[in-house]
Amino acid sequence: MPPERCESLERTVGYGFFERSRPTSPGYTKLQVLLCDKPGHGYYSPKFLRVSIMSKANMMEHLTVSHPWEEMESYQVTMDRVVLRDHQGRTIQAFTFGGELQVVNREDDTLCTLSSPAPILELVEDLSISTLFTTETEAALTTYRLAPETESTIFEQWMATNTPLTIYAASLQMVQSRLLEANLLDTTQVQLLRMISAEIAALEVEVFPDGLPTFKRIRR
Repeated sequence: MPPERCESLERTVGYGFFERSRPTSPGYTKLQVLLCDKPGHGYYSPKFLRVSIMSKANMMEHLTVSHPWEEMESYQVTMDRVVLRDHQGRTIQAFTFGGELQVVNREDDTLCTLSSPAPILELVEDLSISTLFTTETEAALTTYRLAPETESTIFEQWMATNTPLTIYAASLQMVQSRLLEANLLDTTQVQLLRMISAEIAALEVEVFPDGLPTFKRIRR
């Protein structure tokens, strides 16, 4: 768990990723961030957290949380990057397929907990599997959204009403197809394909025995 107070960050950082749903998972089920209005004593002391949420009109919008926090305590987060920035301007990013954000305002800090049944990807290393999976997912999704046969309104509604695990499963298949169509793969891409195959096999057994959902089913 993150430290209780900003002053206790002396030998740690103000954020942490916790718990994997299975050994093959590329990410974690929980991200916790401790926000302070002034630098702590640790290596990384977050000043704000930014996520994307769905508005009441089913439109995606950015939410930036800082300390002190006097707004709502619970938010439904949508698929997008999660951005942390510290008091020195350094940025750390993660990627989520959606989840729930709980914000607890305390006297000295604000504790944010993002939880999701789908992996929350840590984007610290440029050449990691989780970073490659994120960039491939974003690229494939952009191509899908711009395709003439994709109805924007239907797509956004599907994204807003489906679970993070459903969106994750559809993303796995989308990236898998994209990589299999490539003529030449590097070592990291081959490792990513192996991870995707293992995750698809696990999800077919644990969650989707009738087959994984795909984005193709929501085209007009």
